[in-house]
Amino acid sequence: MLVRSEIDSNLSSGPFGSYELLHEDHDTFLEGRAWAYHLESPPKTALTSPQVLARISQRMNHDLTGYDLPWDRLSPMLGETAERWTSPAPWLDGHPVWTITDWADADARQLLSLMREIFRFSAFDGEFQAGSVSSDDMAKVRRACSILQEAIPHISANTLPLVRLLLMPDTMVPSWHLMQIPESIGIGQTFLRQASDLVIAESILHECLHEKYVQLRLVRGLLASCYTDDSSPGVLLPWTLTQPRKRIFKVNRTLSTLHVYAHLTAFHAAVLETPELVEHHPEASARIRLNYERGAYLSEALSWREISNHLGSDGDHLHKWLESNALAPARKLARDREIGLRPYPTERWSRRELVSA
Repeated sequence: MLVRSEIDSNLSSGPFGSYELLHEDHDTFLEGRAWAYHLESPPKTALTSPQVLARISQRMNHDLTGYDLPWDRLSPMLGETAERWTSPAPWLDGHPVWTITDWADADARQLLSLMREIFRFSAFDGEFQAGSVSSDDMAKVRRACSILQEAIPHISANTLPLVRLLLMPDTMVPSWHLMQIPESIGIGQTFLRQASDLVIAESILHECLHEKYVQLRLVRGLLASCYTDDSSPGVLLPWTLTQPRKRIFKVNRTLSTLHVYAHLTAFHAAVLETPELVEHHPEASARIRLNYERGAYLSEALSWREISNHLGSDGDHLHKWLESNALAPARKLARDREIGLRPYPTERWSRRELVSA
């Protein structure tokens, strides 16, 4: 139990782990930007669905993520009708999350249309349909959240509350986080109904971590002051070479992806140390190998000078924090349990092939 306790405590505290610190700094940032641009500040208290949708629509319009791209903004009046088409979904006590249960409502369709446009812009050729959220779907989310709270209660309490809207439309996309719809994540109904409870728990944590990183990016010095994606080198993800599309991530996205895989590795390590979750241990043993090999490779890549030069001081600290508080404890647990963990094998490629200018 020592590794589990160490992981849960260390990854839920300090400038990178604490919900309270991040939430306060993020709201201060939003208030400051609103003051600078003579905008209304998003509501701080957002517990009811009208408050949540008002905050999300206001943030989306103010953040201007994708302002130069061809999708419409959300109506600033979205929160006024939210009670008609939303319902609470299982999440954490004291931190409700809302989901859409009536996609036929015109205001709800704004969100569905926006998701379609964003994914179409990203070259996704599938479809998003309204679908219908069932009681079984809600029960699946509840069981997944219970796994998270059982294995990593402090990490869950410092990560899941950053998300206020859970979208569950009918689509083949497994799960997603869209910067254009802040403080929200999505899980496709097909994936939700077919995947195991453990994998759904992992997916919820995965997408919430993306939201956490986006907020960290705004209020921590993760990247060099002169950083731009255009000037950043790229890191090849070698496991994508067997997939339909090869992927190369710039330094910002490499750090963001490490943030996810390191936490998921820690999550499965904690599951393996939780006797109450013994039924999930075989699957967790497989999932920890997958997440660790990718996380360890990305951690190594971020230590290469041509990559690390693009990190800010906080980014360098975040990298080391994840290595020492997530990946290293997982290695210790794996040795004790004789679970083979190793970085993704890259012997066949030279550094020049793994890093693009």
